[in-house]
Amino acid sequence: MATVDYLEKTAMPMVGGDVGDPSQFLPASDVLEWHLEDDRKVIIHPSSTEPKIKCYLFVRADTRMRATAALDALEDGLSALLDKR
Repeated sequence: MATVDYLEKTAMPMVGGDVGDPSQFLPASDVLEWHLEDDRKVIIHPSSTEPKIKCYLFVRADTRMRATAALDALEDGLSALLDKR
């Protein structure tokens, strides 16, 4: 599992440009991103206008049914984890 903390200098996924070019980096932000197995990804950040956390879930599969099942499982796992807090 890989973790990206957007408070640190984070490279932008842009095509072209120089690797060391400062314009190729995102500004610091209160965002965490986790790259999970099976091409799944979770991005979490606090809302800037409300007292809540926003979660973005990403999955990839070879069929819509498998993608839906993977997304449901990821959502259930994240909900269980957040409910424990």
